[in-house]
Amino acid sequence: MKAKYREQIVGALARGYCHENNGNKILDPDLISAMEDELIKVPFIAAASDLLAACKYSAMVIKDLKELNPDMAVDGILSILEAAISKVEAAP
Repeated sequence: MKAKYREQIVGALARGYCHENNGNKILDPDLISAMEDELIKVPFIAAASDLLAACKYSAMVIKDLKELNPDMAVDGILSILEAAISKVEAAP
């Protein structure tokens, strides 16, 4: 998941270089990489990645529990988790 955020961060930083106010500046790939490394550490980005991983793990556990006990009423929460996972993974 962090790879997806990394691509978005690099794209945003590169677009900043292309902005008309920065037209006279030279793109510095090392600076872009360093800024990317720092931005990926921003808590909300790390938290989003961790939350997605937790949702996937929770869905897996719920499916396992459902297999062990088919009568367990977990379909609603499983549907919510799977919808959230799909939405996050489909986001640009």
